[in-house]
Amino acid sequence: FEWELADKPALPLDEQTIAAQQRQFDYENGWARPLILQNLRMAA
Repeated sequence: FEWELADKPALPLDEQTIAAQQRQFDYENGWARPLILQNLRMAA
């Protein structure tokens, strides 16, 4: 393989960014995803 052509490793994220991403993920799992799944079931 040509390793110099491969993507470089990503930089580690700071604590604030990780916390914000976790809050957004929890919000989505809490109500947005179940709501979308219910709408898909109703449309099927």
